[in-house]
Amino acid sequence: MPSLRLRIEGQMDDRPVAGSRRAHIWWLPEVFGGRARVPPRGTVYTTVARYQDYESTEVPEALWSLRVRLLASMHSSRACVANVWPLAPEAPTDLLSVGKCFALLEGRRIVAVGRVV
Repeated sequence: MPSLRLRIEGQMDDRPVAGSRRAHIWWLPEVFGGRARVPPRGTVYTTVARYQDYESTEVPEALWSLRVRLLASMHSSRACVANVWPLAPEAPTDLLSVGKCFALLEGRRIVAVGRVV
C-alpha cells in the first residue's frame, strides 16, 4: 500500500489552479472517525483520496494524492466549497469529472467526502 501523507499549508488566495475542479466537501465529525476541527478557509490541504470508480484501496488506481483549497463554508461548519486538483500530473483526469465522488483519507481513516460539481 502506498504511504499516506497529509500536509496542510498556510493561507492562500482563492484563485483556481490550472486543471482544478470545484467540489463540495463534507468533513466527518471526530466521533465518526473524522477530524476534530475543519481546516480554515484558504488552506491548501494535501492528502490521499480514494475515488468512486474503485471499490478497493488494494487497486493502485484507487489512491491518488489530492490537493484541496478550501474556499467557503456552505450551510454548516463541516460543509465547504473547494477547488480540488491531483497532486500528480499523471493522475487520470476522469477521476475529477463532474458528479464524481471521493473520500479524503488520513492514514486509513476517512475524514471527509466530496463531490465534484
